Amino acid sequence: MSTAYKFNQFTLRVEMVESLELYVKQGIPCGSFLESALCNNFKDTVAGADAENIQNLPALAGYMYWEMPANSQGSPELVKSWLKSFQEQET
Repeated sequence: MSTAYKFNQFTLRVEMVESLELYVKQGIPCGSFLESALCNNFKDTVAGADAENIQNLPALAGYMYWEMPANSQGSPELVKSWLKSFQEQET
């Protein structure tokens, strides 16, 4: 079971951590908010954040930087490539 991720005084909720773990470990796509963060789309990430997530964006950035593989994020192309690698494993 996952736990919330703490970064300085900020907290990434458990369900966000779980979604990112499933993305990294199993290639399961995230929702639009997390996908925009993974694609490095700042405007859509901010626009899609709920009241709690908007205050905790530093925790999301910290998690992505410290806990996730660099090649799993950073652009739409990298996210597509990451997801595609899991689809290829299934065949």
